[in-house]
Amino acid sequence: MQADSLKTQAEAERSRSQLVVPKRGDILDRNGTVLATSVERYNLFVDQAIVKGYIHYGYLDRDGREVAEKTAVKAGLPEQVLGTGAAQAARRLAPLLETSAAELGGQMVGDQRFVYLRKKITPQLWNKIKAMDIDGIGAERVYVREYPNDATAASVIGFVDNDMEGQSGIEATQNKVLSGSAGEVRSEISPTGQVIPGSQKIVKEARDGNDVQLTLDADLQSIAEDALNDGVKRSGGEWGAVVVENVSTGELLVLADSGNQNPDKMRNASGGTSGSRAVQYSFEPGSVGKLVTFATALDKGTITPLSTYRLPTRYTTGNGESFKDFHDHGNALMTATGVLMVSSNIGTIQIGDTVKDQDRWLMMRKLGLGQVTGIEMPGETAGQIFKADQWDARQRYTTMFGQGISVSVLQLGSLAAALGNSGVRMPLKLVGGIENKGSIVTVKDKRSPVTAVDSDTAATMVRMMQSVTAQEWFEPHIKLDGYHFANKTGTAEIIAKNGQLVGTISTLVGLVPAEDPVLSMAVVIYKPNTGDVVAPEILRAIAKPAMSILQVPPITEPPQLYPNEP
Repeated sequence: MQADSLKTQAEAERSRSQLVVPKRGDILDRNGTVLATSVERYNLFVDQAIVKGYIHYGYLDRDGREVAEKTAVKAGLPEQVLGTGAAQAARRLAPLLETSAAELGGQMVGDQRFVYLRKKITPQLWNKIKAMDIDGIGAERVYVREYPNDATAASVIGFVDNDMEGQSGIEATQNKVLSGSAGEVRSEISPTGQVIPGSQKIVKEARDGNDVQLTLDADLQSIAEDALNDGVKRSGGEWGAVVVENVSTGELLVLADSGNQNPDKMRNASGGTSGSRAVQYSFEPGSVGKLVTFATALDKGTITPLSTYRLPTRYTTGNGESFKDFHDHGNALMTATGVLMVSSNIGTIQIGDTVKDQDRWLMMRKLGLGQVTGIEMPGETAGQIFKADQWDARQRYTTMFGQGISVSVLQLGSLAAALGNSGVRMPLKLVGGIENKGSIVTVKDKRSPVTAVDSDTAATMVRMMQSVTAQEWFEPHIKLDGYHFANKTGTAEIIAKNGQLVGTISTLVGLVPAEDPVLSMAVVIYKPNTGDVVAPEILRAIAKPAMSILQVPPITEPPQLYPNEP
């Protein structure tokens, strides 16, 4: 009378469902090098109610040693009971699990139906245990995350928690793509709780996660991190960051932070930062911010590279604000190019006064300062740039030379890239492709390039920036045979909440080759104890292999510089 319903009820009572964990997708560099992957492991468990009834049948030779069935049959040895229950199961498993039988046996005695014995054992070890055919011993397949390149790009990759959910970096922002979806297998169980052989039925297929391919070059990333760590150590700084961008595509080839550790160590760390400082931290750019003032004046036609300016020891503006340069130029007369070369605040103020504040603010925005880049990383800072009508009497001038605003390393690299790309700022990109049906498909970017300045202004700015490299104190530290740089240095003060000076930030942006830029590079070192020579040495250490990797032909002609004096 109730056959169908009773049949359904009976099947439910003798069935067990188990989730099938999907394999999390890999994270790759631009060349397919694996940065993060998932490897198969097994969690070994015991059903204490079943293992107590375990009977171990086997064969012993005349010396009391257990032998294989094939050997026993040849020798005519009888099958016998070698042991029973949890104690015997523990004796058999202990050598494989490298523990004592007494300790393991303690975990196996009781009435609980599911107790973990060991987690994340290898498939090879599980196959050996499974071959023992011990009643009540089973395993569930899981995956663990491994990072073949150890700490390389760790702050970019991020890490996962114990449930394989992304918690930082690309692991977090691309978690949905990487995760996949779990499957389900249903099995019939015997009255003693064991799975009936051949009864397994797939209810839902597991779908493995998709791979994510980054624009980073793993080799160049590793070189950059080594150079950065060495530079931070030599300078006595607390930390540093470097970004390297392809100026024509906006693709990041390097996004490096100092002090990286393997993502597993980062996950378990109790202090420090687990994110990317290059993405999440903002600071005053210092004299690198002068590029905005010069670009605005050139774009508006109020100056040329040869416009001349007197650089007195101290300069007082029309509204009574007084300024002086870090270096005393002795009332020198210099061209606009010379002002940029010696990084004169006084000269920059005179140039900034030739354009409207609103135009400088708009140029900051067009060059990407004070706003997120939209890079595929968590916690990106926008920095802070107040609108021109909010600047006070002094801030109106300090913004001309990179103080009173805050930006990120990403933004500085993007600013330089725009100048190197004929004035066009490309959207910054870190995720290059996502797996679809077994192959990597390029991610389409819905963001549009922004024209910050016209191509003539951009070319003039780059040529003026070459003069920075030509300085006697600077050139030996960045000179690279066959290639010319266009650079701008910066130093900003770090002011504590109590108004006390607690250190400085050293910044540097560069374009290489200067004649036809391929790469934009930006570096920041926080609280260095030494001068400004470390940052250019870091850029040179990265640029040298980068030119080889990208097969950029060397330049044979000498640089064409504007004069720094009339």
